Amino acid sequence: SSSSAASDVYKRQLLQSIGNFSFSEDEFNGNEFDLGATRLSFKGTVDNNFLYKLQMDFRSVPSIKDAQVGYAYSDQFQLIAGAFKPYLSIDLDPNPGATDFINRARHVGVMLNTREIGLTALGEASNLNYRFGMYNGTGLSRSNDGKFLYTARLGYSIPFKSGSLEIGFNGAVNQTEMESVGKSGLISTGDRTLYGFFTQFDSNILFGTVEFLQTAFDTPASGEETITGFFGTLGV
Repeated sequence: SSSSAASDVYKRQLLQSIGNFSFSEDEFNGNEFDLGATRLSFKGTVDNNFLYKLQMDFRSVPSIKDAQVGYAYSDQFQLIAGAFKPYLSIDLDPNPGATDFINRARHVGVMLNTREIGLTALGEASNLNYRFGMYNGTGLSRSNDGKFLYTARLGYSIPFKSGSLEIGFNGAVNQTEMESVGKSGLISTGDRTLYGFFTQFDSNILFGTVEFLQTAFDTPASGEETITGFFGTLGV
């Protein structure tokens, strides 16, 4: 990393490897070695208030994972535009090198796109934090039918002597018609809703996260559909 009085730039590399092997089952998760996240990212500030981030993945074909610019008016209000993770599931917040498990919760990929193109307003005031977003609602495809994905997340942090507890709620409406719902293989005819809550605890001894998410929508084939998911982690 390097910095000056008016700007900062940080470079980060992440390389993960995966091995699936069983002495008794020949088809255990493919019985193979593979690459996990293989990332190179640059982020920083210009003139103190302008923000940027570029992250690429090199696992197979080099591709852009994040490309965003923004402006920080203050800690209470920032605007970010570009391609990045939508602020919905709390399980998407940490980078792949900081997750509790090597894989993210399964319901995250089933219900939503892990990257979207759009605009987010975010900030913190005292113990309250917020994220309000407007996106194409079609992942990184750069396509749009003139209707958008609107997201909201509110969190409240309760500090303790040895740590903190955060409680939050999230919700979204995707008006995009004929949208592919995550990796579920289902299609939404429009006005899909997503809602849930989470709590996250971190202390000198224990850490953990619990999240509940549910999405409801209509499909062209079978009508009303609902997908529900939750996860919990606990560690020391």
